[in-house]
Amino acid sequence: VLAARQRFLKPGGLLFPAAADFCLAPFEDSRIYQGRLCKAKNLWTETNFMGIDLSSLHERSRREMFSRPLLDQFHPDILRADALVKRFDFRTMGPEEVQTFELPFAFRSKATCVFHGVAGWFEA
Repeated sequence: VLAARQRFLKPGGLLFPAAADFCLAPFEDSRIYQGRLCKAKNLWTETNFMGIDLSSLHERSRREMFSRPLLDQFHPDILRADALVKRFDFRTMGPEEVQTFELPFAFRSKATCVFHGVAGWFEA
């Protein structure tokens, strides 16, 4: 949006979206968590894969699986705290403001649960 604004928007022109909110909230989803555990376990617990014992790599594959971001849609019911919001005003901000930014966060859980991750999304 910022690049298009700089290149194409005439003075006094309208910008859509003019702003967006970046939101973060912790979520609980045991189905996704168990699915990732199974993916890490299926191959890497084999003790005789074509004559090779892969079981020594199981823990590493588990760490690798959970270090990757999950890119998917989610239902708001899995969110376990109110979202923290950072507003971006595309009419006034410069490109350097979105290259890196910080969003310190602390959450108060709405229920006793296990947080399986932090969901992030934009609202325009």
